[in-house]
Amino acid sequence: MNLKTEVKHGTLTAQTGSDKKPIPVQFNPVSLQYAITNTLKEESKGKQKKQVINQASAKLTMDLIFDNTHDGKDVRNTTNRIAALMDPAEGGADAKKKTAKVVLFEWGAFKFQGMIESYKDCLLYTSPSP
Repeated sequence: MNLKTEVKHGTLTAQTGSDKKPIPVQFNPVSLQYAITNTLKEESKGKQKKQVINQASAKLTMDLIFDNTHDGKDVRNTTNRIAALMDPAEGGADAKKKTAKVVLFEWGAFKFQGMIESYKDCLLYTSPSP
């Protein structure tokens, strides 16, 4: 029996738009924060009041690290592709309305589909070793 499991890196893949090529994650996140929020609405009939779920949403938060010191290429070649997932999707029924791209994050058995709400780059420069 082989107990060795293959380590798979996460990927981000646009589900809408023209570029649906997966973007590989170089280093898997140390942690994922997954939160579900319900928005409640009060309904009443006579003296009876009850709260019902008006809307539910889920949010996934993570930090990803990209490092190209091994080949010296600009890491922004990869991170700019992730930032481009924030651009509105092309086309649609109403060209005046801009819709967010739907993105799928996969990491092993974990899958989360949604829209990217925020993106932040933190670029660090380290000089190459002599």
